[in-house]
Amino acid sequence: MDQSGSNNTNIINNIVWLSLDFNKPISAWTAWVFGIVSIILTIGVGVPQLISLIKNKDTGDGIKYYTFWIFFSGILGWTIIGSFDAAETKKLATAIANMVSSIIFAITIFLSYLYSRDQKRKSMAYIIGAFSITLALTIAGVSLYGIIANKRMPGWLMNISVWVFPVLTTFSFLPAAISSFMKRKFEGMSSGMLITLLTLNIGWLGYWIALGLNSSFDFALNMAIVWQVLALLIYLSLTVLLIVNVSQKQKDKNFAR
Repeated sequence: MDQSGSNNTNIINNIVWLSLDFNKPISAWTAWVFGIVSIILTIGVGVPQLISLIKNKDTGDGIKYYTFWIFFSGILGWTIIGSFDAAETKKLATAIANMVSSIIFAITIFLSYLYSRDQKRKSMAYIIGAFSITLALTIAGVSLYGIIANKRMPGWLMNISVWVFPVLTTFSFLPAAISSFMKRKFEGMSSGMLITLLTLNIGWLGYWIALGLNSSFDFALNMAIVWQVLALLIYLSLTVLLIVNVSQKQKDKNFAR
């Protein structure tokens, strides 16, 4: 096999096996399983909303569009972080998952505007769609280049990135959470989406910890763990509120009888 063929094989193996060191089998397989599950869940987070928009052709009332944009910006950032990771072992699970998720979210944003009840937003749909989809595809292309060419960002830029972009994904749904707690009523997303986000955060946390055990706990990885724990606490709190609401509704129903 020539050098080019060997390099291509190495690239494919790195992507399939997420650049893990299988000389440490326990941490490698743990990270791989958590990574694959997290990839699937990350891709799937935007799917229910996308299906709902396609099926109902109605965005509905009370949608906070800025939440979508904040989350979208965050997953674009995570794609770059995973693809141009300064660490020896790249966070490829992050890159792959968010690459696909960003494209799905770009389409979701477009449909949210297209089926909006606000005529001003509706009229902007195709401009918004062209911008968001082009941006997602451009970042995906740049990220693939970073993976294939094994490019890495400077350490200082990596340190800034792991501060900025995780904040966007971690706190994008915080306004909805605060509103829910103030009203003592779960709202802002479907219960199915909440469970998906909760499971997703557990999956990523497992991946980060296993990845650290497989390679090393550098600054970027430690920050990823910190942000993941904060996000997990937000969604756990909302889950408790949801359970309390469901329990109260059941009590009210029984009392009415």
